[in-house]
Amino acid sequence: MNTEPETYSLLGKPLYAAAAVPAERRAELEAARDETRAELEAAPDDVAAIHAHAKSLAALHEFRAAVALLSDAIERLPESDRAMLYCDRGHYRVNLREFELAEADLLQATSEDEFEVWYHLALARWFSGKFEEALETFRRCYAITEGDSHRAAITDWLYMCLNRLGRSEEAAPLLEDIHPDMEMTGNNHLYLKQLLFYKGEFSEQEMEELCAHGGLALTNNFTMGCWYLARGDESRAKQLFQRVVDEGTVWGAFGQIGAEAELARAR
Repeated sequence: MNTEPETYSLLGKPLYAAAAVPAERRAELEAARDETRAELEAAPDDVAAIHAHAKSLAALHEFRAAVALLSDAIERLPESDRAMLYCDRGHYRVNLREFELAEADLLQATSEDEFEVWYHLALARWFSGKFEEALETFRRCYAITEGDSHRAAITDWLYMCLNRLGRSEEAAPLLEDIHPDMEMTGNNHLYLKQLLFYKGEFSEQEMEELCAHGGLALTNNFTMGCWYLARGDESRAKQLFQRVVDEGTVWGAFGQIGAEAELARAR
C-alpha cells in the first residue's frame, strides 16, 4: 500500500488514498479494481476498458494512478478516442486539486457536449474562484442535462453560484420544478435534500441530522455554508466549512474541496 500522500488539501494537509476508503467497502472496491485491470490487460486499447479501470482506481481514491493510466492512453490512442479520456483525466485532476490542469483537459473534451465534461469544467472554475466563468459553464451544463438525478446536481451548483454572485432573483425559479419524488441515483439524493431545504420543504434541523450521518452527507455542510455566506453570515459559513475540513473523510468529494477552497480564500 502506498504510504505517500495522494495529494494535499488546499490548506496544505496531506491526503492519503487509504484514509478515504471505508473499511467495509475496501474489499469490494479492490475486487472491482482487479477485475477491470484484468479486462484492460486483455484489451489494452479498448477505450471502455480504460475508462472502467480508471474509474475503479478513482473509487479507491487512487487518482494519481488513474491520471497516469489516462495520460498513457491519450498518448497512444488516435485523436478520435481521446475526448472522453481528457474528460476523465480532468475530473480526477479536480479531485487532486489541480484545477488549471483539469480545466485544460476538460476544454479538450467540450466537443463531446456531454454532461460530465461541462459539469467538471464548471467545478474546476468554481474551485478556482472564477465564479462568473463557472456560472456560464453551469448554465451550459444545465441546458443539456437530462434525468432527475443529474438535474438535481447541476441545479444545486447553479443555485449556489447565482446566489454567490448576488443574483438570487435568477436562482429562485430554478426550484420551481424540484419535488421530493424526483428519481435520484447514487448519492445525488443529497443534492435533492439541499434543494428542498432552499424551497423550505426540508428544515435546518433536518439538514443538520442529515450531515450528522458523516461520509458524503457531511459535505452538505459546505452547501449550507454557501447558503449562509450568500446571506452575509460569514461566521456561521466559516464554522460549517471548517466542520467539513475537520471531520471529513471522503476528501475526493466536491463538497470537501469546496470547503477547503472557501477557507483558503478567507485566509
